[in-house]
Order: sequence, then structure tokens, then C-alpha cells
Amino acid sequence: MPMGIDGIRYANGNIYYTNIFANQFYKMPVDAEGKKTGTATQIWGNQMADDMYVSPDGIAYVAASSGIQKVTADGKVSTVASIKSGTAVTISADKSTLFVAGSDGAISSFKVPA
Repeated sequence: MPMGIDGIRYANGNIYYTNIFANQFYKMPVDAEGKKTGTATQIWGNQMADDMYVSPDGIAYVAASSGIQKVTADGKVSTVASIKSGTAVTISADKSTLFVAGSDGAISSFKVPA
């Protein structure tokens, strides 16, 4: 993996990671031991992303410079919440609410979109 990797998560046979220096977000298939089994796919390359939550079915919620981005398993990207400079994201135990920290120290919550 290149230098600048910040957020990294595993879900459903893939490693998802961000590169904050290159403003990129990637998905890379791996085996059960963490060895890559294919080529990393760039999901986007035009905005800074920091952290993410990835569901078991491969939906990623990414704290990015433009807000919280939802990335479906097939790579479709949409903005689900506006927040300035998101730095960390997690989800509630019942999977209904995203919690997001911003670079200003504020923590916000958003309902997970259907």
C-alpha cells in the first residue's frame, strides 16, 4: 500500500483504505490471511477521505472533506450528510445511526439512509 494510508477497514473479503495525501479511496480483495488476491480498485480520486465504517455487505460510509459519502458495493457514491472535514465515523449497535467526528472536535449523528 502506498504512503499516506489513513483509514483502513476489512469487510466481506476486501480491504478498504484511504490515502489522504493523494485524495483517494480504494477497495482491494484479500484472502483470509490478508494477502491481496487481486488489484486495488480506486473508488474515487478527487476528495480527501479520512475514516470509514464498512458494513458486512460492503456498503462504506466515508468521512470525507465534502461530507459523509455512501459507497455501495458496486461503487456508486452519494453524499448522505453534510459535515465539514469529517475525521472519524462509526455506527450504532443497531446499525441505524452514524456518528461522525469533525476536525473542529464536534461529534454529529445521522440516521443511516435506506
